[in-house]
This record gives sequence, structure tokens and C-alpha cells, in this order.
Amino acid sequence: TSVRISDVYRRPTRASTPMPVPVPVPMPVPVPVPDLAASVPPMLDRVIAWLDRLRAARPAHLAVANLRIVIGFAFVPAGLKKLLGQPFTDPGNAGAFHDFLHAFLATGGLYRFVGAMQLVSALLLMTQRFAALGAALALAIATAITAFTWSTAKAPTVIVTTLMTLGLAGLLVWDLRRWAGLVTERALPPA
Repeated sequence: TSVRISDVYRRPTRASTPMPVPVPVPMPVPVPVPDLAASVPPMLDRVIAWLDRLRAARPAHLAVANLRIVIGFAFVPAGLKKLLGQPFTDPGNAGAFHDFLHAFLATGGLYRFVGAMQLVSALLLMTQRFAALGAALALAIATAITAFTWSTAKAPTVIVTTLMTLGLAGLLVWDLRRWAGLVTERALPPA
């Protein structure tokens, strides 16, 4: 038999080409993720119920009002020094803590801005009407100061700034009904 070159090198036609068989791809097994959104509201409801019972006590209201005023007054001298551009520590002092404060003073505008924010948060805290906003602003400032004092291991200052930060966090928890809308989809009715 004779074989022709056209038979050996024949191009396949579409009809003669078999269709590829799809290879099944294994589907990944879904990993169960805890539904945090479902667990926050019941937990939040319990905390708010406890706070509502605490709010019924007059001494608790007095303690919160006094805490707002004390923390507000604590921010006034530091804020005024910064706003006026005065050094926060003696320029002759040395060490990591003092070196940072001297460099912070040298920034000029940032130093004054932080002082202005300390005064604004102090004023808001002491108004009682806008105390929740003041506590949120002051907590950001106090947290930064606390991190700084812990990183430089300045013993008495660490205690004061940590207590101020914890007090401000407590003030935000006290006003949890106002902040609950930020972590849940449903609004909470007023107490």
C-alpha cells in the first residue's frame, strides 16, 4: 500500500476533533467563621442593662461627673503650656523621656496643635453635655501619652497616665448607649 504525504500530515477538522472532557475541580471546604455580629448585640444588651441599673444610683452619676471634671482639669495645664509654646520639662533634663519632649517642643505647630486639642477635650469633658465627645477625644490623646510614658519607663508618670486612660475608657463605657450604634446595626432606645 502506498501512503501519501497528505494522509500523514492531514489537518484535523473540527468535526473530527474530540471535545475535551472537563476535569472536576475540587471545591474548597468553607471554614466556619464565628458570627461576631450575632454575638455582639446580646453581650451589648447585658452590658447596657447593667449600666442602666448602675445609672439609677445617684452616687454613680456624681462619681462620673467628678471624674470628668478631674480629668478635664488635668489636661488644662499641659494643654496651656503646649499652646503657649512653653517647654513641658526643664531644658537641662536629659534622658529618653526628656529628649522626646524637647524634640516635640521643637516641632512648633504640632506641639501647639496637641495643646489646643488637650484644651478642647478638657472643655468638652467639663461641660457634661458634650462629655462623651470630650472623653473620646481625650482618650486618643491620653492613650498616646500613656504609650509614650510606658515606652520610656517614667515611673510616676506611667501610673498617672495609665489611670487617666482607664478613667477615660470608663467614661466611654458609661456613655455606651451613645456609642452602641457604631458597633451594631440597630439603634438603641434612650434610657
